[in-house]
Amino acid sequence: MDGSAEIITCDDGTSMQVRRLSDVMGAEVTGVDLSRPLSDADRAQIRDAWLEHLVLLFRGQTLDTAAQHALASTFGDLGLPVG
Repeated sequence: MDGSAEIITCDDGTSMQVRRLSDVMGAEVTGVDLSRPLSDADRAQIRDAWLEHLVLLFRGQTLDTAAQHALASTFGDLGLPVG
């Protein structure tokens, strides 16, 4: 593991970085504000990173309920809580 980051150019011109955290799984994603709506292309990049690394860490994000639901829907359909 070399800790280097993959640089992805987002639709808004900013750069999202995906840095592997271990040889087994996990990556830190920086350079993206998850509280704002993401383009379909940016959501696809995040989903691809999740499929490759299995666990994603987004530090310093402040998400309201709507933003949390929007991000979670990137990874699949949201079900209703059971109970």
